[in-house]
Amino acid sequence: MDALTRREREILHLLRHQGCRQIATTLAISELTVRKHRANICSKLGLNSTTALIAHAIGLQPNTPAMEAGCL
Repeated sequence: MDALTRREREILHLLRHQGCRQIATTLAISELTVRKHRANICSKLGLNSTTALIAHAIGLQPNTPAMEAGCL
């Protein structure tokens, strides 16, 4: 697993409370750039969905019943 860059860690932290558009505004970057960072984070962490990424960002354990049911 590759280490996350400083910017990827920053975006991962912001994903806890903001969507891509808000993150783009906060960091003064394009929404496309945020989405690319998000995809890189998923790849590096071995996550295969936005739900899994957000769960990881807020500290939920993967493969919980709520995640498996698509409730997150």
